Amino acid sequence: MQGSGFDPRAFWSDLVSGSGGLENVGHPRLGVYNAWAYRFRLAALKKVLVPGTLAGARVFEAAFGEGFYLKHWRRAGVSRVDGMDISPRAMASATSAFPEFGLRCGDLADDASFQGLARYDVVTAIDVLYHIPDATAWTRAVGNLLDLVDEDGVFITTDKFPASGSYQKYPHVKRRSLAMWRDELGAKGFKIHRILPVFLLMDDPITFGENPGLGRLAAFQWKVLTEPIKALKGVPRLQSVLASAIAAAQYLPERVALSLLRRTPNLELLVCTREGGG
Repeated sequence: MQGSGFDPRAFWSDLVSGSGGLENVGHPRLGVYNAWAYRFRLAALKKVLVPGTLAGARVFEAAFGEGFYLKHWRRAGVSRVDGMDISPRAMASATSAFPEFGLRCGDLADDASFQGLARYDVVTAIDVLYHIPDATAWTRAVGNLLDLVDEDGVFITTDKFPASGSYQKYPHVKRRSLAMWRDELGAKGFKIHRILPVFLLMDDPITFGENPGLGRLAAFQWKVLTEPIKALKGVPRLQSVLASAIAAAQYLPERVALSLLRRTPNLELLVCTREGGG
C-alpha cells in the first residue's frame, strides 16, 4: 500500500500504541478529545447495525487498530469476528485482548493477506481506506474487501467526499468522490445503499464537497477550538482538561446538527450492498 513516498506500515506501527486508548487515533495531537469524537463514530455505526440484530453475524474488520470496534463486536454478541491490521503492534495487542477473534497482520491491498478468509455478513473499513493514497493499491484494497461480503451482507466504510475527483492535502490521506466510489463498487456489483453523517463539528471538514458554505463555517470553528488543544500537547494534564471542556461544549450542538442533517461536509459513513439487494 505504498504511494507518494508514504510508508503505511511504518506510519501505523509508530502511531498505534497498543494500549487500547484513543489518544493517538483520529487526531493524535488532540489527545483525549478523540475519545469524545469516537462516541459519534460508534453512534453512526449503531444506526446502521442496530444492537440486538447482530447476534449470530459474521464480521470482518479492516484496520482494527487499538480495538475500539472489537469491543463493540464482543458486546454485540456476533458469532465470529476476523480482522486485519498492517501494524504488528496492533496485531499483538489485539490478539492478547481478544483471543477469541481471528486477527491477522496484513496489507489490505495484498491479495495474499486474504488467503483462508471466509465470507461475512458485515465487512467494515472505518477510517482506513482514505489512508491508502496510491490509486492502484486503493482499488485492490476495496476489491479485496468487497470479495469478503456474503450475498446478503453489507460493506461499511467512511470518508469525506469532494464534489468530484480526489483530493490529497497530506501524504497519508486521500479523499475520493462519491462518483469514484460508485465506479469501484459497481465494478464488483455493489451500490451505495445509505449515506449517514458522522460529524459536522467534531472533525476537520472539507469545503469543496457537500454544502461548501456549511463546510467553511464548520472549518472555522474547528480551527478556532482545536488549535489551543494542539498548543498544549506538551502539557498533558492541562491539555486533557481543555480538550474535554471543548469537546463537552461541542457535544450537544453536534448531536442536534446530526439529527437535522442528511449530509454533511465532514466525515460520512457509506453502507454498501450488492446490486438488487436491500
